Amino acid sequence: MTFPPDGGGRNEAAPAPRDPGLQAERTALAWRRTALALAIGALLSMRLLPPVLGAWSLLFGAIGIVVGAAVAVLEHRRFVRGAATRGGLPAADGLPVALLTAAVLAAAVLCLILVLAR
Repeated sequence: MTFPPDGGGRNEAAPAPRDPGLQAERTALAWRRTALALAIGALLSMRLLPPVLGAWSLLFGAIGIVVGAAVAVLEHRRFVRGAATRGGLPAADGLPVALLTAAVLAAAVLCLILVLAR
């Protein structure tokens, strides 16, 4: 059975244009999940690392929770500011990305130090 090149003669309507606000909302939700994962990882480190690091694990965990909250607040502010000024597109601000990158780099260095110390 062969099909005609025009799709079988069906007259389908063109798809509706995409809503640009949905992309910004999906990005904001992804940032919220990332900040939540960072805070949960910090809480887990506070629970699991005291036998290895002692009281320092509480400090590192508290810093992780503060960084997670800061990323969430900065990204929410960026999303709201962008929705108000750019028609739904997030404002151009690299601070949440830089903060998250610094936190992940610090955690990686801490893990490397722990592995090499053993």
